[in-house]
Amino acid sequence: MAENSKYNVKVQLTNKDGELQDFYFHPGLYAMIQTGYEFMKKKRHFFGLITGGVGDGKSNLAVSLGALWEHFNERDFSIDNNIVWTTKKFIDKTNDETNQTHCIMWDEAIQGASGKKMALTTEGDMLKIAIVTKRFKRHFYILLVDEIEEYSWKLIKMANFWVHLENSYGERGYFKTYVNKGKIKAIYQAFKFYKWDWSKITLKPDIKGRFYPYLPEIIDEDLYDKTKMQETQVIEEEKSGGKKISIQDLKRYNEIKEKRAKKMTWEQIGGEKERMWFSRTNKHLESI
Repeated sequence: MAENSKYNVKVQLTNKDGELQDFYFHPGLYAMIQTGYEFMKKKRHFFGLITGGVGDGKSNLAVSLGALWEHFNERDFSIDNNIVWTTKKFIDKTNDETNQTHCIMWDEAIQGASGKKMALTTEGDMLKIAIVTKRFKRHFYILLVDEIEEYSWKLIKMANFWVHLENSYGERGYFKTYVNKGKIKAIYQAFKFYKWDWSKITLKPDIKGRFYPYLPEIIDEDLYDKTKMQETQVIEEEKSGGKKISIQDLKRYNEIKEKRAKKMTWEQIGGEKERMWFSRTNKHLESI
């Protein structure tokens, strides 16, 4: 966990209890959000990608960056106003006529932001249209997934920054950030098309350091988890008591469908068990 330092920027934000509290930001991250705020004043939106493994702190970092953005705009960050987990909710936020310049943080963005999802449904096209055509609303978009190659090329080209989180000997709180668009595109292509990993990447990050896990202090963590569970039941039958498909199962379904499109056999994918699961899921989706 990162420790307070005289080199960090101290900012007073409203915490989850409605009280002012001192929060500390890495100076590079602070300057990055400040730059985005200047973009916004020039009638441009600001768009960032955050990646990292499960438990590395993607949501923690995103919430703190979103809270800093709202602070610059003299507002407070909240679950209702600023966080979504599904394509529909994201598009609803971009369509809202009352939230110009707000941060929209999309956690678990794999449900609609990935190239896989975009290739399989119309939701991806809706997402791209929402971001491109709503630039005049000057939002700050933050999209979170595990790996950079899960994003579509369209989103990579639009990104103003990319933050990747890592741990050091099991300790969370470390990040590296790229703001140079050429670097972002090059690393994405290396991962996506050449199947490289970080051991082969020689491009140096533009910002590197540690961050603070502030999510529990900025928002109610229990409410955050409850809302996430509710929203990520992304497909459900209209009738009460119908079966639901979680975002994890939807991701699994899309991955199998993509493998089948590449002519992979069921033995290569996972055998009879995967084939039967896919068949049941496919029938359920068609019935909704």
